Amino acid sequence: MQCSPELDAMIRAAQKAAARLQADFARRDGVSVTEKGPADFVSSADLASQEILQRDLGDAFPGT
Repeated sequence: MQCSPELDAMIRAAQKAAARLQADFARRDGVSVTEKGPADFVSSADLASQEILQRDLGDAFPGT
């Protein structure tokens, strides 16, 4: 099945972020967790994967 260039870019970004999450959680001692609010937690792995998605999708779709 052939995908559009846009979908290809989104899939690549998601795969890259997923690989980072897998690597981070494979070594749990390197992941820190903070509380954003009551019962609302975020890990350093979450933030790193979010950064990958924002950067790669921003590069693929500038101005949007």
